[in-house]
Amino acid sequence: FEPAEGRVLYNGDDFYSHFDLYRSLIGYVPQEDIIHRELPVGQALRYAARLRLPADTSEGEIESRIERVLAEVEMETQEEQIVGQLSGGQRKRVSIGVELLAEPGVFFLDEATSGLDPGLEKKLMYTLRRLADGGRTIVLVTHATANIKQCDHVAFLSEGRLVFFGPPDSALSFFEVSDFADIYGEIEREPALWEKRFRESSYYERYVLSRLSPSAHRVSSADGPPAAASRLMPHAPRAHPLRQFTTLTQRYFELVVRDKVLLTVLLAVMPLVGLLLAMIAVPSALTGDSPERIAQIVAESGSYTIAGQAQTVLLMLALAAVLLGLFSASFELVRERAIYQRERMVNLRLGPYIASKLAVLIGFAALQSMALIVVVAFKVQFPFDGVLLPGPLEVYLTLLLASIAGIMLGLFISALVAGMNSVIYIVLVVVFAQIIFGGVVFDLPGVAQPLSYLTLTRWTVEALGSTVDMPRLNSLGQIEVRRTIDTVDPLTGAQVQRQVVYRDQLPVQFNVDYAHTADHLLSRWAILMAFSIVLGMLTIWAQSRWSATDRKRTSGLSRAST
Repeated sequence: FEPAEGRVLYNGDDFYSHFDLYRSLIGYVPQEDIIHRELPVGQALRYAARLRLPADTSEGEIESRIERVLAEVEMETQEEQIVGQLSGGQRKRVSIGVELLAEPGVFFLDEATSGLDPGLEKKLMYTLRRLADGGRTIVLVTHATANIKQCDHVAFLSEGRLVFFGPPDSALSFFEVSDFADIYGEIEREPALWEKRFRESSYYERYVLSRLSPSAHRVSSADGPPAAASRLMPHAPRAHPLRQFTTLTQRYFELVVRDKVLLTVLLAVMPLVGLLLAMIAVPSALTGDSPERIAQIVAESGSYTIAGQAQTVLLMLALAAVLLGLFSASFELVRERAIYQRERMVNLRLGPYIASKLAVLIGFAALQSMALIVVVAFKVQFPFDGVLLPGPLEVYLTLLLASIAGIMLGLFISALVAGMNSVIYIVLVVVFAQIIFGGVVFDLPGVAQPLSYLTLTRWTVEALGSTVDMPRLNSLGQIEVRRTIDTVDPLTGAQVQRQVVYRDQLPVQFNVDYAHTADHLLSRWAILMAFSIVLGMLTIWAQSRWSATDRKRTSGLSRAST
């Protein structure tokens, strides 16, 4: 993922200069799993094959290759087992199987035996031995030495210095120890001295100098690819974006369905919020009462104001929509970053990857927004007519646009953070910002006023208020004050007491604009869509920082198209 400070030669050819030629020929298994734990083993391999293999590969060929790979890593009996239920060694073998699908000639494994018990480590090392015997070059980074003799050659490094390279048995002779563990103590004390001894030994001449191809000394990183290499090794195939989008969307949908917690969030939260909102809201909160009912309420309580209640209901609807999208998307990119980085290095396109997330999340958001309105409508009456469309439809479109903007904000946060631990704290800050700076609950001072325009809740509430005609609801507010005053009877001149009724309007002072016009509603929808577009562009930028393929312009890794 990061270019080395020295040079990397592949059969004498500069690897970084010709990255496109070789990246499809190299297998790489990082320390983290490069498979989704929620999928069955066979299904995980099936999705990987559809993403990595050429587009003309038939389903029969994919199934045949999966069977062969499972046999190579001895996982045939676990094909239907969920990856998360496997042991650490089995998961590592599945990750190896994912890489074997493309039949790489060179295989790199980073700490493949880390965290495994001795039995699993031995089994994995013997598996790698068999793979090497099949004609592959396997490079393994490890600190476990119990089964190191399965390797043909071993390289010991200390403080960046090569202090030995050769067969394992020769290492024991060179360091004059009987156990590989004793070598660590030797090379940690005097790495420079051991490097000097190795360079002056016959091992260096035999296992290093003699193995270097003459072309390794004459090929420059600035040179073009050799003619033979250009003819024999085509560029890595460019995957079709629509095919990748379809495969990624299917995989992500299956992951969501299998993740019971996420599925619950995406399906049950909004109806629950709607139920809680319906419990506290009055039926006429969004439409107002009839003149007769208003007069009755005023006579009983002395006042009538519905605009404040309406504004509270609209704020809760707006927050529910924004936070649904925010919470559903804020973990989706960061939690599979290791998988993304590996697939991106092979042939994954960034556009289809982000689009697949959006397709599934927006689909669930559309269902959730509808469920919210339906549940609330059991108690609260929505206005029949909106500004341009029927009232419930306008409310639904506003909530859907708010959810989409929330999804884009969540994806941006997920692409921006380095780890999952920091996501919840950033989301918490964003939630409070949506409430405090939305301008609905608090009257913002001049310094904080501009921040209100950066919140999604403000524009969502304004669009909802336009649909329900908040100015009309505000005009319904009334107050009645009854006072007894002393006066003089004009006929008798006697002092008498008389009851006087004072009536006046009781408007609510709004901090946001609720104009009931088509221009106002359409402009708020346009602002929410603009937020989604800008956040989408920021998400693509932030996600590209985690991929060597996307950093190539500054690092010079390759000329592959992003």
